[in-house]
Amino acid sequence: MLKRLPAVCGALSVVVVSAGCFNLLFPYAPDQTAETLLRASCNFAFNCCDAAERPEAFASATRDEATCVEEGLEEGGSSTILGQRVQAAIALGNAEYDQALAEKCLKPIVDAANACDARAFLRPEVSAECNSALARGFAIGKVKDGDDCTDEI
Repeated sequence: MLKRLPAVCGALSVVVVSAGCFNLLFPYAPDQTAETLLRASCNFAFNCCDAAERPEAFASATRDEATCVEEGLEEGGSSTILGQRVQAAIALGNAEYDQALAEKCLKPIVDAANACDARAFLRPEVSAECNSALARGFAIGKVKDGDDCTDEI
């Protein structure tokens, strides 16, 4: 039985744009975070909203959850680009990834999507620490002040 969430499902497009069925081994690794969030968004859209409630971001071309994930992965987006930049900075030795913090900050949002908890998923309460960490892709810089810090993307 699907939970019906009238009027709140349309707000999902904000989560998808600004930002997982999941990769169960490493869902919060730097190369998996964007996919984990995408899968959570698609899961929410197709398992918690009916077709009339589903946001425009999914209504135009997407027919089901699997297609939603596939199209989202093909499109990439800002979360994917940030993840690529973090991976490049790590490869260059300029940063390290705080997977524990990524899981601490993102797991409640992903869990809310899987539970069809619209309030917690669409308007998550995010601490200042998590908000700051999310903006930098959970990367922690390793270079000294004044040294080059690049990801060369």
